[in-house]
Amino acid sequence: MLGIQNNALKKYIGSAEKIIVPDGVTKIEAFAFGHADNEEEGCPNLKEVILPASVKEIERFAFYQCRALVKIHFPENLKTIGQEAFRKCVRLRKVTLPDGLTEIAYGLFESCYSLEEIYIPDSVREIHEKAFSFCGLKQIEIPAHIRNLSPLVFDDCINIKASYQNIHFEADRSLQNCIQLINTHDAENCGWISATEKAYIIFQLYCQYPDDEKLIRFLKDDFFHKFVKLIDRNEINLIYKILRYGLLVDRENINACLRYAIAVHASEIVLMLMDYKQKHLGYEEIESVISRKFTL
Repeated sequence: MLGIQNNALKKYIGSAEKIIVPDGVTKIEAFAFGHADNEEEGCPNLKEVILPASVKEIERFAFYQCRALVKIHFPENLKTIGQEAFRKCVRLRKVTLPDGLTEIAYGLFESCYSLEEIYIPDSVREIHEKAFSFCGLKQIEIPAHIRNLSPLVFDDCINIKASYQNIHFEADRSLQNCIQLINTHDAENCGWISATEKAYIIFQLYCQYPDDEKLIRFLKDDFFHKFVKLIDRNEINLIYKILRYGLLVDRENINACLRYAIAVHASEIVLMLMDYKQKHLGYEEIESVISRKFTL
């Protein structure tokens, strides 16, 4: 049953696998197909939805938790899709967003675990936070004119490989946990990622592939300036793993990193570096620096 009033689809309840929304509907309202966390599932069998050319707006949560949904056909005239409209559509596989859409809203496809492919039109000017968090995306191309991505856009998209041009990743969190974005063959050619995020991702990769010679060469080149990015982020667990694999075997590097950690009062990291130095290189001249600049 389709509940339509004043050209707005307010609610669908039924067991159909495919729905063709009738022409004349201009808006899909909040939770029209979706259901809130405290409600029973409204359309458990719905696999495909075809929207007419008359639809201009899809409100937030319109398809929230449509767990059977595999296909959604957007009309060319669609201008707005609200926040989290397709969140937790866990079987949604492929999406083609319509030309004319200007933004991808907050959490729009969050937790769409099966979503592997999406087309983003050139009309899109902004991609908001968590738009694709926890998606199954393998590849995505972002329009060249987009220069900023909000934090956590691709949070935990662990399989993603992307095409970007001159994008700045806001707050170095747009790519959090997306360590597959750079594989071992791309480590030296990823200038489109900010220095801090680049260091974080490549050190993550090193901990996965500690014997990869290309990664080791890349990290040893100007190692200090890469490693201090981890100190700035207070990446204690990652630093512990790096030390465990023994990448810091150079006396000059360990001393420089230790001095930096002391200067910024990163006490836990100082202790880790001191312990590493004692076991592998001995304290020597750094003791005088510690006594002057840092109180443990």
